[in-house]
Amino acid sequence: MNHKRLHTRLLALLLCCALVLPLSACGEAKSTTQQIFAMDTVMDLTAYGKKADDGINAAISIINSMDTLLDPENERSKTYEINHAMGAPS
Repeated sequence: MNHKRLHTRLLALLLCCALVLPLSACGEAKSTTQQIFAMDTVMDLTAYGKKADDGINAAISIINSMDTLLDPENERSKTYEINHAMGAPS
């Protein structure tokens, strides 16, 4: 009987270890946050993971490209072109 109790406790300990040990690698993911001003709006961008910095930089690049493309005051933007076409096809 004592042998059976020892095996039960050992099995319970092994199960606990099997469930808890994988969680030790679950640290908080690296995050990067940056604030930018584009499209007449303050934007707070946050990315998580090993390549968070690369993600933030890619997002900023795309946002700035869209800002330039859609800016109604920029003579090279499509929005400016449409607004000044006075109804004519562009």
